[in-house]
Order: sequence, then structure tokens, then C-alpha cells
Amino acid sequence: MNEHLDYLFQYVESNKINIDINEYNFQILSHPNYPSLLSIVDTLSFFNIDSKALKIEFSDINDLPNQFITLLSVEGDAPQLFLIEKRFADYFYLKNNKFVKIAKKELESRWNNIVLLINKSESETIVLRKNNKNWVLLSLVAISFLTQLVVSTGSLVSKLFLLLPFIGILFSIAALKDLFDTKSKVINNICNISTSTSCSSVVKSNKWKFFEYLNFSDLSITFFTAQFVVLLFSMLFNQGLESLFFQKIILYFSIPFLFLSIYYQKFVEKKWCPICLIIITIIVIEIITLLFFPIVSIHFLNQATYFSLIYFSCYLAWKSLKQVLTEKKELKERHLKSIRFERNYDLFKTKLLTENKIETPINGVILGNKNAKTNVAIISNPFCGHCKEAHIMLNRILEKNKEKLNIKIILRTNLEYLDDNSKKLFRGLLALFYNKDENLFIEALKDWFENMDINNWLNKYYSHVDFTKIDELLLHHFNWTNENEYNFTPAIFINGYEYPKIYDRKNIEFFINEILEDEQFN
Repeated sequence: MNEHLDYLFQYVESNKINIDINEYNFQILSHPNYPSLLSIVDTLSFFNIDSKALKIEFSDINDLPNQFITLLSVEGDAPQLFLIEKRFADYFYLKNNKFVKIAKKELESRWNNIVLLINKSESETIVLRKNNKNWVLLSLVAISFLTQLVVSTGSLVSKLFLLLPFIGILFSIAALKDLFDTKSKVINNICNISTSTSCSSVVKSNKWKFFEYLNFSDLSITFFTAQFVVLLFSMLFNQGLESLFFQKIILYFSIPFLFLSIYYQKFVEKKWCPICLIIITIIVIEIITLLFFPIVSIHFLNQATYFSLIYFSCYLAWKSLKQVLTEKKELKERHLKSIRFERNYDLFKTKLLTENKIETPINGVILGNKNAKTNVAIISNPFCGHCKEAHIMLNRILEKNKEKLNIKIILRTNLEYLDDNSKKLFRGLLALFYNKDENLFIEALKDWFENMDINNWLNKYYSHVDFTKIDELLLHHFNWTNENEYNFTPAIFINGYEYPKIYDRKNIEFFINEILEDEQFN
């Protein structure tokens, strides 16, 4: 499978289907079968996007739409998913965010008969949602800095040497995009501009033991940050040119590291890091610029102490920040692994079937297909705070699977201990279901949980009818819950098996498709 899902997002975007990329990444990474095709289909289903994985012979390729995702063989690697686009009689596949032409014979030789299609409703015109808050904020910071730099007083050399480290910091962050958890198509395109380039391979490489203690990315971000801080404070105290003397010495000392970085990329890792080469270019520009400006130090010892203190402080600050970011990333990875374990259907099913199976009351509120073999029952109470989330979740399940299952609602209450308005709420809800229809019942229950305003709710939905049978039903449900020792709400059952307490109730959404397809439940 591809490491990134750009091919999928481009496919979804071309169909103008609404999806939150960050949420999708989280959901698919937490899928127990990631990175299989099943994980993609299940996650699309979670977002209510109708998709199908089909077995298609290459001879039927002309029957496919102009865009589709297919599994292609990759030389020296496992088959990978690619987005294919047909333009007249030619075929193209998405590689590094660019469509590359592929001969039909080559496509046939790499064909694996697996195709993923997304079915889009003609009424859908929603665009893809992306979270670009970090990049917007970073852009605003950059614009503000550049504006301030232009209007500020100071020599041209000082301004240039304030600008170059700032750019260096940005590219150093870009090189560490995985650590900072930043995603950008522009950066990805730069890093993967050809098959011989890969920023991640170089930045994460530890083929030299030296990199276990200090690597080029640490040196880069520390160097530019310290350089920026020194020049910024020097300009504030009108000592911009004086501070450049020590900068010149440090830049000369950096030259061996530049050659070392180039050697490592060329001969050790055998991959080029375009971001690293840009950083090297920035340092070279700084060195060349200072060659044309004779700068003399007035207080060498003071500057040496001052610079050393700042560089050392920046290095310690970066090491602390890096540790925090690394721990955060590791926690996120552990969290994803734990969710994958939690959402493993086989483990869930084993635990579910160990629970006692009971017969829920036959009568009551039943929503969906009353003849369906799959039944989800919930013991609920409108005044229960935790019931709101459970009902919202069950409504989503019902909307997606109305013909495949039914949801039974067992209202637990003792009318003798309720005030008049609370009694009207219970009676009014059941009256809507029995005397009106289930859609109005669903609407009324949703309205209650959203507003929790009993007077407003009664004005909208309550009507005076004969509540004798309703009161009998409520009493029957209350007695049933007491007899079976269900004294809490909400309690959920799947085909009579109580939902395991060790599982979060919201995970039902991730299990429901497999439950519906499981012959043991049907």
C-alpha cells in the first residue's frame, strides 16, 4: 500500500465529496486492518461515502469510469494502489501528485484485477475540507515579519542576514515535517520531485552512529534560530554590522558540514533531500555575501561569549522541544495502535458472545426494518445525560442501514415518582410513535436531547390522548429492567447480547457493517 493517501484524496476531491482529511487519516490509521483495501472501504463507509472494491478483468477496463483506483504491481515491492485517469484513449496514473502517462500494455502487465470505485450522488456539490490552520498562521507570521523587515531601519546586509536565517528556519521545519506533524502538498512535491529524492529518507537516516547524538536537522534548526536571535537583538541595539563578524567565523566552520551532508546524501543514503540542498544553498549565499563585506570585530571576547551563550541556549531549547514533539508523536502512535486493537472485530465478537443473552421485551418502540435479523436494543431515559450521545450514534447507524436492522428503544422510568411535565414527556414520546409515525418520534427525541427544554417540547409535540396502554407499556419496561437488574442507562444489546462494558459505545459504528455481514448474527 502507498504510504500516503494522496491518490485517494484526489479521487474524492474530483468527485466533490465532503471529507475531513485529518479525521479520515485518524480513522484509517486506527483501523485494525490498516493499510489494507478493507480499511479504506470501511473508513469511507464511516463517512457515509458509498464505495466498492470490485474484481475487474483488464478486458473490461473500457467499461470503467474516467477515474478509478486500482491495485498495480510495483517492481521489487508489494502491489500498490494508484489513481488512474483516462483521457480519450490514453491512461495516466498519479505519481508524486502528478499524472504520468502509462502505456496500455504496461498497465495490463501490472493489472491485479482489483478496482476501487466511489459512487457519487448527482446532487453532491460539496468541496473537500482541509485543515490549513497551521499553514495560514505560518503565512501570517511570515508576511508580518517581511513587512516589518522592509520598514525597519538598518543596513541592507543586516536585513539580508535577518531574512536568510528566517527562511532557513522555515525550511528546517519543513525538513522535519513528520516531527512537527505538518502536511503540505508543496513540500511533498519538492521532496519527491524524482525517484532519486526523498527528504524523509535522509532526515530519518541513522546509518552513521554519529546521528544518534546529533544530526544535520538538529544542527540546521539550531544554527538558523540562533543566527536569527543574535541578529534580531543586534539590530534592536544598532549593532547589526558588528554582530556579523562572529557570524562570519561560524559560517566558515559550517563549510565542512555542508560537504559532509552532500557526501552523505550522494554516497551513503543515495537519496537527495531537496529541502536539505535548499538549506545548504542559503548558508552558501550567506558565506558569499560576507566575502564582499569586510567586517571588523570591536569586542571579540564579548561577542564570543554572547554568541556562545545564545547558540547553546537555542540548542538546549530545541532538544527540549524535540523531546516533547517526539513523545507526543510516540503517544499518538501508541494511541492509534490501542484503537486498532479496540476496533478488532474478531476480539469484539468473542467478548460480545461471552455476555449473557437475554430476550428483550417484544413490544415497544422499534425503528427501522422490523423484520431485520439484526437488532440493536437500548435501555434509555430522556433525562439521562449519557443517553444523548448513544441516541445520536444509533440515529446515524439507522440512517445508513434502515433496511438491514432495527433499533428497539426501551424507556426505563417509574411514573409514580415523576412530576406532571416529566410524565407528559414520556407519554408524549410514545404517543408520537404509536399515533403518528417513527420519523416524528425520532425528530421529537432529537429535539429533546438538543434543547432539553421541557415546556417548549410539550408545546411542540404533546397532545392529549388515551395513555392507558402507554402507561402499561412503561410499567412493563420498568419491571423488566428491574427483574433483569438493569438499573442504569444507557444499556445496549446486539441481538440480545449485552454490549461489553470494556468497549466504548461509540465503537458500535465501526463494528456495525461486520455485524450485518456476520452469518452468526443473521
